[in-house]
Amino acid sequence: MKRPLLLLILGFLGLAFSEEVPDTNFQRFGGVPAVAYAEETGWQLGALGLVFFRPTGPRDPGSQLDIAAIFTTKNQKRFVFSPDIALWGGLVFYESSWQYFDWPGKYWSGGNTPTDSALTYNMHMWMASGNFKIPLQPLAELPQVLRDHVEGGLEYDLENNHAHMNIPDSAKIAADPQSYPQSGPTRMGGNRVGLGYGLIWDSRDHDNWPRSGSFAWFRQRIYRKEIGSAWNFYDTRIDLRKFVPTPLKGAWCMSSFWESLGGDVPFDRLAMPDGTYHMRGLEKGRLRDQQQWVLQGEWRVPLFWRFSAASFAEAGKVGPYFSELMRNDFHYAYGIGGRMALNPKRKVNIRGDLSWVDGGIGMTIYFKEAF
Repeated sequence: MKRPLLLLILGFLGLAFSEEVPDTNFQRFGGVPAVAYAEETGWQLGALGLVFFRPTGPRDPGSQLDIAAIFTTKNQKRFVFSPDIALWGGLVFYESSWQYFDWPGKYWSGGNTPTDSALTYNMHMWMASGNFKIPLQPLAELPQVLRDHVEGGLEYDLENNHAHMNIPDSAKIAADPQSYPQSGPTRMGGNRVGLGYGLIWDSRDHDNWPRSGSFAWFRQRIYRKEIGSAWNFYDTRIDLRKFVPTPLKGAWCMSSFWESLGGDVPFDRLAMPDGTYHMRGLEKGRLRDQQQWVLQGEWRVPLFWRFSAASFAEAGKVGPYFSELMRNDFHYAYGIGGRMALNPKRKVNIRGDLSWVDGGIGMTIYFKEAF
């Protein structure tokens, strides 16, 4: 990139705290503040709080509430409330994310080989998405291996989006045409209402820090005007992961993620590496098209007390359809990261990943692992 995403961490302070319950050593609360700097955001100030609940049954991993707030010196705001709740003793598990964004961003014309020309936009939105995971354990007529490892799921996605593209006047475009895309997106804003389904295979030994086992998730959401969506489109994803134990109590982790969208897809819902879970450190939206494919490899190893470390390599690309996606070149990210456990028993971590990504330096600070 001629103007790479350059993120310099000027402060990264972690504080984990707990409420101890006699005889159980159960941690009720956790939290962490963070300070960072990025070219596109300026100073970032944020905080994450977590509330943990005891398991209520043998299939209940324990419910959890996550609350996060991020503010920047460029008037960007993000609030996240994520309740993950086990219902009926773990017979159903509800995972969700309720968010508010007021987050100006950049719009590149898209594709797998974007130029540095970009428009800016303002966007604010309310969003609630999640799924209900239903294990097959109660179905005694199924083989034991399916009952132990397979789950069905119901998906939903609700969003109210207001977006405004900042188009420069014709004189600026005429004076410097290479700095701006020739046109902005045609599908912006509006309500997005989607319903869907999923099928999960999960043989991991732990859901937050696995060392062995495999995970596969097929999911599809369909957005239709008949149920309140402003746009008709669909989103299909396949997420494959494998975990292998290594010396030093570490794990070698591998992932393949594929996403395909079709129909009248809004520009901010096209397939794109998000820079947080896929192609860490890449500015979201720089690569954008109908499909994406991301490969990831990572070695995770505990260090001491609540700290652990990771090294990773990622390759990702986008394309308008599958055959073109396969012919396109990969973009790469390499990096190292540190983790601190906010809840050691449940292995819930705050992570900071520093990467060399697509010709520039990037940084990601978030909670839970990338995959």
